[in-house]
Amino acid sequence: MTPRTYARLWHGPVTFRFAIGAIMLTLLVGSVAVVSMLSYYFGQKNVEDLGRQILQQTLGRAQLRLFHLVDQAADQNRVCQQLMADGAFSPADFAAIRNYLPVAVEVNQDLSCLGFGVEKTGCYVMAHRPPDGSITAREYLPLPDGNPGMRDYQFRDSRLVPAGERPSDGYDPRTRPYYRLAKEKRKPVWTDAYDFWPLDGRGEVPGVTLATPSYDAAGNLLGVWHADFDVRAMNEFLGRVQRETSIAVFVIETRHDGARRVLAQPQRHDSPAAAHSTVNDRFVELLPGFIAADRGGSKTPPLHEFALAGEFYMASHSFLSGDASPHWIIGMVLPKAIVMAHVEANRRWALAILLACSALACVTIFIVARTVAVPLLRVTDDAAAIGHLRLEPKPETRSRIREINRLLRSVEGMKTNLRSFQKYVPSDLVRELVQSGTEARLGGHRDVLTIAFSDIANFTPIAESLPPEALLAQLGEYLGALSQSILRHRGTVDKYLGDGIIAFWGAPRPNPAHALDACTAALEQQCLLRDMNALWRAAGKPQFHTRIGIHTGEVIVGNVGSADRMDYTVIGDAVNLASRLEGLNKLYGTRILITADTWAPARERIAARPVDLVQVKGKTQGTLVYELLGLAADLDDALRHRITDTTTAFDLYQRGDFAGAAAVYGRLLQAQPEDSVARILRRRCEERSIG
Repeated sequence: MTPRTYARLWHGPVTFRFAIGAIMLTLLVGSVAVVSMLSYYFGQKNVEDLGRQILQQTLGRAQLRLFHLVDQAADQNRVCQQLMADGAFSPADFAAIRNYLPVAVEVNQDLSCLGFGVEKTGCYVMAHRPPDGSITAREYLPLPDGNPGMRDYQFRDSRLVPAGERPSDGYDPRTRPYYRLAKEKRKPVWTDAYDFWPLDGRGEVPGVTLATPSYDAAGNLLGVWHADFDVRAMNEFLGRVQRETSIAVFVIETRHDGARRVLAQPQRHDSPAAAHSTVNDRFVELLPGFIAADRGGSKTPPLHEFALAGEFYMASHSFLSGDASPHWIIGMVLPKAIVMAHVEANRRWALAILLACSALACVTIFIVARTVAVPLLRVTDDAAAIGHLRLEPKPETRSRIREINRLLRSVEGMKTNLRSFQKYVPSDLVRELVQSGTEARLGGHRDVLTIAFSDIANFTPIAESLPPEALLAQLGEYLGALSQSILRHRGTVDKYLGDGIIAFWGAPRPNPAHALDACTAALEQQCLLRDMNALWRAAGKPQFHTRIGIHTGEVIVGNVGSADRMDYTVIGDAVNLASRLEGLNKLYGTRILITADTWAPARERIAARPVDLVQVKGKTQGTLVYELLGLAADLDDALRHRITDTTTAFDLYQRGDFAGAAAVYGRLLQAQPEDSVARILRRRCEERSIG
């Protein structure tokens, strides 16, 4: 290069085209040699990394499936054992067990059979899923003539239908492998694979059982529960995995005598790993050495290689861990040629292209420089950071290339705009700001929105009874569930006030159905709370009872705060009214109160009844308040009559017919004595009627 060229390179910005041309001319000769040497090395490295990723992903999929099977069996046996301990089931009365087991089999789709055998008598009851997908039940009990017999049932439309009686086929649960093993171990135990008892002409089917013994208070064995699933379902799943990934996944069981053998393997013989039985058997032979080599405790699945019949395989394994899990090992085998074929093809193409480019480089260098863009590390890093919303400013960086300088300035300008998003909580508002490219500013506008206040009843005594850590954990679970419900129904979480939540609907994005969405979210929150309370009650934790107030009205919505810290919120009398409404629930013994302004736009889709005409603090006019009971689509006859009678009684009350209103409220109390709204209004009507 001439001195003038070097001066242009080192003493001022140059064009992007000139810089690319100079770099390519300088590095061309060295790159041919370096790329050629490194191509093979990185090709081998890519094979190992790609194989590890494929095996790890497949391992995770197989583990999830097996854990799901194991958990279904363990959970079901645990429930049955507890029901017997609580007295809900009795070995002397199979009716409750017989009615429960088919429902459990229907819910647990992966289980093929659930049953219970009695230690004292050898009687047995079970529910089974045949290959056609139906559900049957069978009891082994003495027939009326005193001889052993079987009673069969069909499970149809969620009920058992008798299907006849006949002499016993000789089944005694106490002689079966699962029963003997559970009786010996005196705890839940997984059996080795064995052949299930043939049912109705069906041949013996191999499978695995989780057996759980039940004892009385004196420690005497009452019987054994069992949950089965046959190996065929596992084989079908592993076959699907092999068809999708070309990986032969198989399950090895460690039997109670210490021996290992293949429990389940893909039922497919036309894949690249066609001779999977031979490959799997070879893997089992090598497994002790693989386990010994992996005693370092790597967090990623170990990668092994072995050869068989001139073909090389990549393999990995993982133990199915857990206190309630059987002693299984998941093995995976992938023909190395499948992964290597792509790498070798890419390497050959890369070398061919490199040689062709080298031959033509001297002629085409400036053409290539005008059309090819070189990735820039700084721009790539900034783009990745922006994708993860890491928007912290960096010291200004300059380049000698004018086009790169412009690109860096554009990226910094983008980050400046995106930093505004961190000042907002509502995701819809953030999306709008991204699309508009503007920075957040103070200010707001008037709009009609629906505002909801929720609070936990008697939270102070609950808080005083719990350690701070336990209180924060339970409160976090509660606030998280309710907040997700608000977001699911297009609401915006404004803020948390201790145990309370302020939310609104209709902003930042317009929502014509904001009143209905707010009501739907409130009803869902009460349902979620019932489910959480059931879990908390079982865990010995205090229960939460939430009161919610909802009002629709005109507010000012926008950004409040300072230029550096903003809060997107709502302000106005409508907000205060919603807050007062939440407190009125305590007076009327209700859970959800809404105003007439909320009821009117949503009246066709919700089920609500009038409560009272109240005058809240700060208001000079009365506000008609409704109790939200549900969605109109979910109304039953009892709730419909309750709403109709309450509406009739309240109309009489407003017209001054206090005696008539008291009579209707009394009728409501006869049907539902705990109706606090009817009780309060009837007392008021009686007092005014007497006055």
